Amino acid sequence: MSTSNFIKTSFQGGGGGGPFDEGSQIPQILESRLVRVNFWSDSVLNGIQLEWENPRITGPVHGSTTNSFNSFTLSKGERIIALTGRAGNRIDTLTLITNTGRSISIGGNGGGPFQWAVDLTKYPNAALHHFIGRNGSQIDALQAIFVTEHGEAPSELTLELEHSESN
Repeated sequence: MSTSNFIKTSFQGGGGGGPFDEGSQIPQILESRLVRVNFWSDSVLNGIQLEWENPRITGPVHGSTTNSFNSFTLSKGERIIALTGRAGNRIDTLTLITNTGRSISIGGNGGGPFQWAVDLTKYPNAALHHFIGRNGSQIDALQAIFVTEHGEAPSELTLELEHSESN
């Protein structure tokens, strides 16, 4: 896998906090598969942490570990293919949806809706791989990075994402 195999979504959320980019901060994950997402939330997304396998890597917590904890573990062959949520000055709600139809939704009802999904007719093996974002005591902004398994998607294909938002 190389960086040419990644599709980036638009940023959602605000400009507070400091930046993070798991792909550049933990380069070992670029060859790994996402297997678990840990969340801390109340009325907003307070913190997020990702885990990958082959090799097994647990990323840092972005944001904080305050309030309610939830974990979403992917089964073998399962992958996150879409995300929806609500955002304003921060990420208020985040929902992960897998290729098997499972989903988890965390956070509250503030902000405006957004949706990120890759066109699976063009990239049938696409999956969420990691995030770029901004964080302080909460998750201020996120950009989802999807990976394609066979190298068919150069990074310029951001515009080919199925993306909708309304405010």
